[in-house]
Amino acid sequence: MAGAGQSASYPGDGGPLADGGDSGASESGDNTCSATDPRLCFGLTDDELAILLTQDSDGDGSSNLAEAMAGTDPQDPSDGADMDGDGVQNRNDPDVDGDGTDNAEDSDIDGDELLNGEDDDIDGDGLLELEDDDDDGDGLEDDEDEDDNGDGEEDCKCEHGQCLKNDCICQAGWEGDACDKFHCKDIRNCNNGTCTGPNTCRCNRGWESVGSIPCAVFHCRGARNCSGHGTCTGPDICTCEDDWKGSPDCSRHACAVISGYCSDGDPCTTDICETSTGCRHEPACSGDELCLAGNCFPKCNNTLDCAQGEACRDGGCQEGCFEDSECHDSDPCTTDTCNATSDCANELRECVGANEICVRGRCVTACLSSSSCDAGEVCREDGCFDECAEDNDCGADEACEDDACVPHECSLDDDCGDTESCEDGVCVSNTP
Repeated sequence: MAGAGQSASYPGDGGPLADGGDSGASESGDNTCSATDPRLCFGLTDDELAILLTQDSDGDGSSNLAEAMAGTDPQDPSDGADMDGDGVQNRNDPDVDGDGTDNAEDSDIDGDELLNGEDDDIDGDGLLELEDDDDDGDGLEDDEDEDDNGDGEEDCKCEHGQCLKNDCICQAGWEGDACDKFHCKDIRNCNNGTCTGPNTCRCNRGWESVGSIPCAVFHCRGARNCSGHGTCTGPDICTCEDDWKGSPDCSRHACAVISGYCSDGDPCTTDICETSTGCRHEPACSGDELCLAGNCFPKCNNTLDCAQGEACRDGGCQEGCFEDSECHDSDPCTTDTCNATSDCANELRECVGANEICVRGRCVTACLSSSSCDAGEVCREDGCFDECAEDNDCGADEACEDDACVPHECSLDDDCGDTESCEDGVCVSNTP
């Protein structure tokens, strides 16, 4: 506090103590500074004193002059006005309103005719309840004070919130009288999930969050996304394609659970079920075999391709024969018959002329060289044949080969093997 003969500066709305002006104290006689006559402290005139007694720059209920005398700042509403004018700031005054009742027992601490439980500034220190660390001005900070608002009742206990007028204002995600129960009401109660903390969700199996919406979209990751053989139609629920089964992931082909599912009705294929890929059909016989009615036979063009006692029938060497055509050996110099014991007999044709042999189904004079043949003949394949330069030099059933008119190998398909046909006088295989 400024003494006699000293200057004092208090920012305000005007006047010698509000605008920082200097006023010297009176030096006459025994004038002394006292609270009963502040003019002696600051050398104030009556008019100046009147102004300071009515000014309250910070609106805390204490005039600028009263705050100047108390040593507080007239521009600071929280510096503790002196409600009862006893020279003790409200924040330090055990009886703020000077009614003779200590703050701790006073139901209206600041004497503003508002009960503490209804007053936003209980102790009249200019700080609202939410800003004030000592609401009731009893010298105990609120977190240590069991009766913050000085209403004589123990304050509410708020585990996750703030006590305001004996009610708990809970933090987000908390509820209950003591803010001790978490909830997820702010996020739709987790939709398809479980609330595990304040506004914290754990999604149920097959559900996930999207953006800020929790547990709102189903998926099938737990079902291996249906293994690529189905459609996700619910949380880890798959609708499988027709050929696929298996709960919940459509991972097994239907053939794995349905007997005979892969059967194609062909006895010449082996039907195989692959659980992960489906049905496949492999040939029942090897590449050099022919499958007939589910049985495998060596492939053949004629009976000469078969073992003793077998006949070339339907392109396969089968045991026994039923008719002569099955015994054809593609050699025009043999007689092919199916005998009484169902065996093929292929006997050489007999030529009646002297020194004749059968060559390509025709009996001709045997030779070692063309010199052994008649004039106009040449020796080919150990037989004498008419000499030629082109096919026109030969007969209808002959062809000019190597300057010799030799018989065609065949004239009809019947002259060829079971799986052969006669093309331009030559037996051609029909087997792939």
